[in-house]
Amino acid sequence: MVRLTAIALISLLLGGSAQANTSPVDCWVIDRLDTLHSIQARLSRNVDNMRLQTDMHILRNAVYILEGRNILASVQTNAETPKGRTFQLFLNNSEHLLAVGNINDVNTIRGHFTPAVRSNLETVNRYLSQHRCLAADATAAQIAMAQNRDVDPHEDDGNAAEIIKAAAEQVFSFRNLIILVILSTLGIIGTKTFNMAIRRRKRRARRRVAAYTTQYRWGGNIATGLILDINCFGIKLKHGSADDIITATPVEILIEDGWVLGSVAWANNHYAGLQFKKRISLRSVNAVCNAVPIAIPQKISGAQTGAA
Repeated sequence: MVRLTAIALISLLLGGSAQANTSPVDCWVIDRLDTLHSIQARLSRNVDNMRLQTDMHILRNAVYILEGRNILASVQTNAETPKGRTFQLFLNNSEHLLAVGNINDVNTIRGHFTPAVRSNLETVNRYLSQHRCLAADATAAQIAMAQNRDVDPHEDDGNAAEIIKAAAEQVFSFRNLIILVILSTLGIIGTKTFNMAIRRRKRRARRRVAAYTTQYRWGGNIATGLILDINCFGIKLKHGSADDIITATPVEILIEDGWVLGSVAWANNHYAGLQFKKRISLRSVNAVCNAVPIAIPQKISGAQTGAA
């Protein structure tokens, strides 16, 4: 339950007479006025985004349950006195705050607290200091809430429910914020990783000029050729004649100390394009490009290889 304000101000000047004459139900009304004032006074100094939704729920509930009650009588005044007009203006200002305040835009809250509204809050505070109930009166007010039909006995439970609901919404919003941050971070990382992969693929796919003497073999034959350009996915090969290789024939080509399996993508009388079955490394590409060119030896046929 929302705790009723129990401030025991024993003043020698007032002699406690005002508190002694305050009925339990009046204490209950004064406590709601005090709640309205304390929240608005805090909002006028600083708007706390984390508490704003809860504050607005409590204000709305307090204004609603005070509607239609003889509030001025509870603070021992009437509409014809300066004190009565001050409290009436305070209630009007509270309703105006609820009407214009937007929890998603703190500027609508700050804009409400003009110098005139702040001055009214200060005056209300001085008046309320004469009427705040003592602890015994607050206890009696709680009893009255349970016994007096004019006071909703479930009102405090409603306040608690509003606070719990608002807190849950804040937690949910905070959780959504965390999820959004995580997703944004993953998106940034994913984008960078994707861009790195694209750049890496472009480096692998970039054709580099070479003059690398090598051997290639197919169908039991072996021959010598010259790699003219290369990337991680294939080569352009200068070969002896069109009879050496046929398009789409599986071919192995010697790169550094290992045979790399590929197939003929295209071929003519002097050149052929070979596509590797598996991508080779950039290190192997660099080795081919940086190799010192040597003269192409005379073609070796499969029959010559067997004779040797």
